Amino acid sequence: MKKYNGERTQNARIKIEYSGKKPRVSFSYPVKWKESRTRGSMFFYILPAWLIIISPLMIYLTYSSDNLSLYESHIIKDYSMCVAQNPIQTIINYSYVRYELCKQKEGWVSISHILIHFFRIMAILLLVPSIIYFPFRKRWDKLTPDVEAFLARKKYRTFTKEDIKFDKEYFIELPVFSNIVCDFKASKDFNKFLKTFEIREHDFQYKTRKGKKQNEFVWYARWYFRQKPVKGNMEVIFK
Repeated sequence: MKKYNGERTQNARIKIEYSGKKPRVSFSYPVKWKESRTRGSMFFYILPAWLIIISPLMIYLTYSSDNLSLYESHIIKDYSMCVAQNPIQTIINYSYVRYELCKQKEGWVSISHILIHFFRIMAILLLVPSIIYFPFRKRWDKLTPDVEAFLARKKYRTFTKEDIKFDKEYFIELPVFSNIVCDFKASKDFNKFLKTFEIREHDFQYKTRKGKKQNEFVWYARWYFRQKPVKGNMEVIFK
C-alpha cells in the first residue's frame, strides 16, 4: 500500500480517483497555512514525552541532599563575604550587619541562585526536544497525522445499499466529522464500482474578533460509484 502525504500538517481536502490503473490522489486546503487553526506539529508531542521521561531525574536533582547542601554553602559563603566587605559596620554594630545589611544581600543572592537553577532546569527541559525536533522538522511532521489519528477517540459506521443516495451519481455520505481519521474498507460491489472518494469542508464562515474565518473544522466525506452497489458494504472508522 502506497502512502501519500500533503504539503502541510493541517486539515485538507482529499480526492482519490479510482478510474485508472492506479489511484490518483490530490490535496488542497481551504485555509492558508499561516491562518489555519488546525496546524499540527510533532514538537507538541515530543516535549510532553520528554518531560515525562526527565521528571524523576529533575525531582531528584532539585531535592537531593547534595543540592541542598551546595545551596546552603553558597549562602554561608555569601554571608561571610558580606561581613568581610563591611568590617566597620561589623565592629560598630554586629547585629546590624547580621540582621539587616547581610541578610538583605543574602536574600538577593538566594533569589539569584534560584533563578540560575530555574534557567538550568528550563534549558534541560527544552534543549533536548529542540535538538530532536527542529533539525528534522519535516520528517517529524510527516508523522503528525498518524499520531493524531492514533490518539483520537474514533467512531465506526457501516454503510449498506440502503444508505446509497443519487444526485447525478450514486454515492454514500459521511455527513459530519473532524477530518482527523477516515479509514474505510469496501467489499463486493462497494469495492468493484467505487469511482471517487472525496473529503471536503462544509462551506461556511464563522465570526471571530478579527473578522470572518473560513470553516476548517467541520467536514464531510463522499464515496461515488459508477453504478449502484447491491452486494457488500462499506465499513468506515472516522473522527
